[in-house]
Amino acid sequence: MRLANLEKASYFPLPPSVTDLILTHIAAPQGGRILDPCAGKGTALVTFAEKLGLDPFGVELHEGRAEAARQSTNQLVASQAMATSDATASSDTNVSATTRILHDSYLNLITSRGGYNLLFTNPPYQHDDEDGRLEYQWLVHTRPWLQPGGLLVWVVPQHMLRFRKATRYILSWYDQVQIYRFPDDTYDQFKQIVLFGVHRPKAITPDGEMVEKLAQLAAGKEHLLPLTAVTEPTYALPPLTVKRGAFKFRSQFVDPVDALAEARQLGASTKTAWQEHLDPDSAHVPLRPLTPLKIGHMNSVIAAGHLNNQVLAQDDERLLIKGRNYKVTRAEEYEEPLPDGRTRVTHLETESVVTDITTIDTTGQVTSYKGIELEQFLQKWITHLTGIVAREYPPVYQFDLNGYGRLLNSLSKQRPIPGMNGKTGLLPAQKHAAAAALTRLETERDVIIVGEMGVGKTTVGAAVAAGRNARRTVVLCPPHLVDKWQREFKAVWPGVRTMHLQTVSDVDQFFAGQPDNAPLVGVLKQTTARSATGWEHAYDYGGPSSHNYGSRGYSDIERPWGQELSARKLMDLPAEERPFTEKQLLALQQRGIRCPICGETQFRSGRPLTVSELKTGTWTCSNVVCRSPHYQFTRRRSESQARGSFKLYTERERAIRRYTEKGQPVPFHELEKWHGTAVRDTFGYGKVPLAGYIKMRAKGKLDLVLVDEVHQYKGFDSDQGYAMHHLAQAAGKVVALTGTIYGGKASSLFYLLFRLSPEMCRAYIDPGAAGQRRLRSRDWVSAYGILQRIETRILDEDGKQTANSRSNVRFKELPGGSPAMLPWLLNRSVFLSLRDMGFPLPEYTEIPVSVPMAPEQAVRYESLKAQLKEELKERLIRGDKSLLAGYLYALLFWPDSPRRAKVVTCPRTGAIVASVPGLPDDFIGPKEEAIVEMCLNEKAKGRRVLLFCLQTDTLDIQPEWKEMLEAAGLKAAILRASPSKREKWVEKQVQAGVDVIITHPRKVETGIDLLDFPSLKWMATDYSVYTVLQASRRSWRIGQTQPVDVCFFAYEGTIQEDALRLVAAKVAAALRVNGDVVVSDSLADLDDLTSGDLVATLAKIITGDVQIEAHSLQQAFAEANASLRQANTVIGEYSIVDDDEDDEPVLALETIGQRPLPAIAGNGQPGNGHTHQPSLFSDNQAKLNGTAAATALSGNGTNGHTSTLHRQGTPASSAEDDNIKPPVPRPRLLISQLGLK
Repeated sequence: MRLANLEKASYFPLPPSVTDLILTHIAAPQGGRILDPCAGKGTALVTFAEKLGLDPFGVELHEGRAEAARQSTNQLVASQAMATSDATASSDTNVSATTRILHDSYLNLITSRGGYNLLFTNPPYQHDDEDGRLEYQWLVHTRPWLQPGGLLVWVVPQHMLRFRKATRYILSWYDQVQIYRFPDDTYDQFKQIVLFGVHRPKAITPDGEMVEKLAQLAAGKEHLLPLTAVTEPTYALPPLTVKRGAFKFRSQFVDPVDALAEARQLGASTKTAWQEHLDPDSAHVPLRPLTPLKIGHMNSVIAAGHLNNQVLAQDDERLLIKGRNYKVTRAEEYEEPLPDGRTRVTHLETESVVTDITTIDTTGQVTSYKGIELEQFLQKWITHLTGIVAREYPPVYQFDLNGYGRLLNSLSKQRPIPGMNGKTGLLPAQKHAAAAALTRLETERDVIIVGEMGVGKTTVGAAVAAGRNARRTVVLCPPHLVDKWQREFKAVWPGVRTMHLQTVSDVDQFFAGQPDNAPLVGVLKQTTARSATGWEHAYDYGGPSSHNYGSRGYSDIERPWGQELSARKLMDLPAEERPFTEKQLLALQQRGIRCPICGETQFRSGRPLTVSELKTGTWTCSNVVCRSPHYQFTRRRSESQARGSFKLYTERERAIRRYTEKGQPVPFHELEKWHGTAVRDTFGYGKVPLAGYIKMRAKGKLDLVLVDEVHQYKGFDSDQGYAMHHLAQAAGKVVALTGTIYGGKASSLFYLLFRLSPEMCRAYIDPGAAGQRRLRSRDWVSAYGILQRIETRILDEDGKQTANSRSNVRFKELPGGSPAMLPWLLNRSVFLSLRDMGFPLPEYTEIPVSVPMAPEQAVRYESLKAQLKEELKERLIRGDKSLLAGYLYALLFWPDSPRRAKVVTCPRTGAIVASVPGLPDDFIGPKEEAIVEMCLNEKAKGRRVLLFCLQTDTLDIQPEWKEMLEAAGLKAAILRASPSKREKWVEKQVQAGVDVIITHPRKVETGIDLLDFPSLKWMATDYSVYTVLQASRRSWRIGQTQPVDVCFFAYEGTIQEDALRLVAAKVAAALRVNGDVVVSDSLADLDDLTSGDLVATLAKIITGDVQIEAHSLQQAFAEANASLRQANTVIGEYSIVDDDEDDEPVLALETIGQRPLPAIAGNGQPGNGHTHQPSLFSDNQAKLNGTAAATALSGNGTNGHTSTLHRQGTPASSAEDDNIKPPVPRPRLLISQLGLK
């Protein structure tokens, strides 16, 4: 035996006759998998698999035999596939045929635990000096791969039964063990046996007598029965527990041949990600812009995949361009020691969007572009790219007024245009904005008008309503704009009537029929639309119940009076142990929470709902047919209006008794107080949210809704957001108006678009879910936004995770978005800017001013920073951001109020975290001196100043500033008036000769023009994109005659400078959505920082974990200036039609597009080179594709559009003045050159 074993290299294939006999003992009614860890040439494996209908898997160390087994297995798998119409019906599709036989040691096999229901082992018959008997090693190592209930077939020499270690193992792990020797004709050569056993779920302690009996069976041939055929199978294989998708079978080491074969079938080249890399899909939403794109949109359009497979050719150079954007994940991990010796580990996975624009030339050279390289690429190929965009993505509206010219020309005829010598009507840009919006509303339900402050969004909105001839229009606006909207409608639309909707009666009157069918506009302020009196739970308690509180096994049930009863069957207890009598128990069993509509008893998680559980939230009926809400509106009452209670009754009786015992009459005021008639509190009232009332009562009767400042409704779970949605659902068409549509996070756009657009509703609704779960906002954010996965876990002192804790995983959305999101906006938006108005607006400049600190001030600042640095670092390590804002604001704002001592305490514990003493009362900070000096210089020029101050609440420093300014000889005032009284207050201050008005920027964010204040100073910057963009433009609008300067002050080398950089980068990100900037190197460097939480980013800057590599503030602003002018150039060539009654010549637009769109009727020629207003942050020179863009500035400091009054240095005649028409640029997309024909 030993010599024969060595000669055959321990290879003893199972005789085919024995294989056939074994097969009679086994049945596989549901198929399965077989594993042979010593497969040889695969003869037995293939036979078992073929006869029993199993998927074969094997391992063989010998190369020749492994190849033979692989061929046999491949043939079997191929025949099984051909025998069924579904090739995957009985096979594991995630394992290829070539990898079912591994040329390797079974010790290197990686396969699913419990993945097989038949384990056939015919191991080498040999002893190893290190591991002992190989038969035993095979038995032990392969057992975990057999599922519980699976069958083991073990073929070994008979003498292995004397190896008690092996037999004990078999009896411990296997049940229904049967042993047979080979038949006589095959037994004598190697004296082999066949052992059958069913795998136990858990091991047992074997019986010692059974071990000895098995040892006795090894004595000779006569002690074992020969293996014979049976008529009925003894063993039936169970169904598989490891399904196809979870099954794995591979080697620890990769065979190159197998790797190549698997790569062809399952490799990266077959994956969606690789295919998208080679041939990226176009954006998720088809790009069909409402108005022409700008060059500022170019890199986003390419990155979103809209210009894939386009060829760029110039001279002998030919390039194929592709663009894609994808997400990458950056992982970080922090450890925080806990007081009890354990460790909290926080693992962060943060996404970021990578834009990849790639070209391939004729030689196969692949080049990727980003940052400054991308900017240079766009400069070189801008003519070709704009031609492709103009050809491939023509806008829906092409500046032809689309038949609305006559109607739009009839509007606003009673109001003169400022600076136009009495000329009336809409401005040309306003006409085109309204016509573009009306064009979309012809086929779609929603449109967004994104207008810069001062362009007349209210005028355009009123024009759209007139263009739709809407009989009933509702305007949803902030409270302080109600009167303005009413005035605007009356000035724009002749014959329209307006009313302020304040009550339910107003709404009923609004939708009542009008005798003359005149158009009616209802203005609804957002507070009235959303405000209600509150709500209460609505349910019935009592009556027959379908459950028994005391005897049906429910865990602790709370009673109405607060007692808790366990789930024991109280009726089975002895009478003396029962907490209630039988009568009381019977009453209990008849009480429960029932639906007031259908009467169904309410259950949650299989048990009755209690009152305390009901009052933890808003519930609906558990009856799937009913689903009625168990809450309702209720009247809000003051304490003296409260409904009667036993307590109130007893107090009333006590008061009456007090007077009657004295023989005195009871005063009337005592009686009426308890009847609720003497109401001294004024906040009790009954009210219905009018937006919901309109949806409920007037759906189908409302023609149009205008939503002003729509960005304020971006919140997911806000009352005003729901109010806006209710109005949108009630209206036939919706027009949204805003100054800044994108605030930084993808989710803010999701909820806005979801409330506006049926397209969004169809794409991101889960019909199988209920309530807010129907909104698939996570899918939107996953596709277009930035997510951060935060996992925390607790480790014991030895570094192991505790058994009684769980990992806490949550997700957080960070600011940022993908270029693929742009079509959702561009397809439905009209962009309108002040520059489009065609007026000679004055120069607008934004200037960062860095001021060095005074030495004594710097010492205290550094001390405060050092103290907070350690606390911030500790909290960042713990991942705790709850107190970061408070700590940072202390560091940001103390330099602006240095005379006050600063003590920073932990609001949770009250412990002092940091402190710094104040400077003397007569100390004047360098920033204060600089601002005061600048205000004095402005006064000398005859210019008033608007000073923005952020510390206006608890630490109000406005009075200090007022004193400083007045001490310097300036007249200052603090704006504290309510929004509705601001304009009159400002007008009164101007008449009184005020030099400086001090205010919080959010007090003038919307709804007020401050033309008398051309100089704006931010003593510290706000961190809201909306606020910075809108407050900075309060005085730069039509009618302004002086240059507007906006200065942002920051102390040099402090966190104020870093904050200003981050806010500037966030503003640039918002402008990119509008196409207002191209790529800028230094701002691009900040994108990674601004994609995260601003407060956390500033905290990391303080602790040194993050460094801003951008240049100085001045250089960053200058680079932004340079990119903005080029970005505002429109893509394509269009004829600008201004359809006035006097049939004025048609204006033409000179563009840079290589391939113009087909000419429209009335297409004119390029004009005489009038230039447009320089952009925000703009300098005086910009290059476009190697040629100078039209950037000439007039000598008077205004924009390049030369005023007719000063043409050629001589005044124009009054006759010419009467016929002056402003240029007609496209809405929001600036025109490079514009002139009269």
